[in-house]
Amino acid sequence: MFKEYKKENLGEEKFFYFFNEISKIPRRPGSEGKIADYLVKFATKRNLEYYRDKYNNVIIWKKASKGYEYKEILGLQNHTDMVCEKTVDSTHNFDKDGLQLYVDGDFVKAQNTTLGADNGVGVAYVLAILDDKKILSPELECIFTVEEETTMNGSRFLDVNKLRSKRIISFDSFYEDIMVVNSASCKEWSSDITIQRESVNDNYKKYKLELKKFPGGHSGLDIDDKKRGNPIKLAFNLISVFNEIYIDKLKGGSRVSIIPRDMSMEFCINNNEISKIKSLLSKIEEIKRYYSPEVKITLQELDSAKNSYINNRVSKKIINFVEEFENGTLKYDDEGQVILSANLGVIEQIEDRVIFRYSVRSNERELGINKMKDFNNLITKYGIKNFEFDEMKAFEPIENSELIEKCSNIYYDTFKSNIKKIKSQTCLEIGFLAEKIKDLEYIAVAPNIYNAHSPDEKFSISSSKKFWKYIENILKFL
Repeated sequence: MFKEYKKENLGEEKFFYFFNEISKIPRRPGSEGKIADYLVKFATKRNLEYYRDKYNNVIIWKKASKGYEYKEILGLQNHTDMVCEKTVDSTHNFDKDGLQLYVDGDFVKAQNTTLGADNGVGVAYVLAILDDKKILSPELECIFTVEEETTMNGSRFLDVNKLRSKRIISFDSFYEDIMVVNSASCKEWSSDITIQRESVNDNYKKYKLELKKFPGGHSGLDIDDKKRGNPIKLAFNLISVFNEIYIDKLKGGSRVSIIPRDMSMEFCINNNEISKIKSLLSKIEEIKRYYSPEVKITLQELDSAKNSYINNRVSKKIINFVEEFENGTLKYDDEGQVILSANLGVIEQIEDRVIFRYSVRSNERELGINKMKDFNNLITKYGIKNFEFDEMKAFEPIENSELIEKCSNIYYDTFKSNIKKIKSQTCLEIGFLAEKIKDLEYIAVAPNIYNAHSPDEKFSISSSKKFWKYIENILKFL
């Protein structure tokens, strides 16, 4: 049963209040001015020292509690931007509208949009810590960065000379029983292929293929979930049975960092291949049975094929490229953790070009280099050209990290269970900071957050309350 977002349905914890406050502020990557204004006003009102740079990164310092002045300063780092995704029928404007929060059982959600729990929950926790005069802690350095979900320019260009901490805890994670100690590098490409068009005659039939309502998700966090599927890959696999095919109006996915949720295209086939439609329809039913019951796949015959399409040669080239693109989990380590993956996140047709956006994530440098070579060979094979490239830095912990050991022990003392220390396929900002700060110690922890980067995003109320106890004990005993 859906309920209003208010104390009666949440609890007295102050971080719920701050999550609601920041959810009123549009936080699209690259447009974090308003949330930076909020943070500066927050710090000023509480007489806290702060720093704001031209990128809208904000750092707020809080003095140590009485008796904790001797302890080493602790950094708490989170990003203020959020992924802006919405359902097809949503009229939400991420540039000016606040999120519409509600409570569904144990979960906080947003109406038809992403929730921004990634990383808004972390921001809310830190604001609650800064606001609390009774909480015991060493001196705190609270780092709020920008554009994490796109360029990572916040951490990339942050002046680390302003930082005093060499041990940093981030709340940019997703599960309460996991501690991220190693984050992946991510290489992102934007490539295109020039198309040539050709008209067809009455010997062809025209169809429209649509795949909708796939779960999507975070291309690092959820890439190993085979039940999510990739509708771009699936669509091209379906039409690969045709020899003489002309495709057009290609549109799938939304961002390279998001597992696609939808794909649509039109195509023409020669009447000689109409018999293959029956097997295609059968394959569609198999796909629908395998994936979520909510998945929608339709094949509609259109009225007239007479039109101009991407010619057969280029159409087959595009189909074969997508078919050969290795997508999803590509390698596990000996402990069964994903250490290499790829995501074909976007395909779109713009004028005389078809554009592809895809990424490779790796927790081991050599694996990433070798896979990058494979993809370069693939795009060369099909005459596809890169026009944009970006790389996010990996992070590997220093040997015998005291921060990891102490926070693991505090977790056990708090909950009488062990926290799992993992390598993560997610890319975290610490990679850019660690590149500039020698011997930096770091972990990422968080309460349970599900379906990040999709309109189904939600976080657990009970888990966030439980996790607050862990935060309190870290600040008190670290």
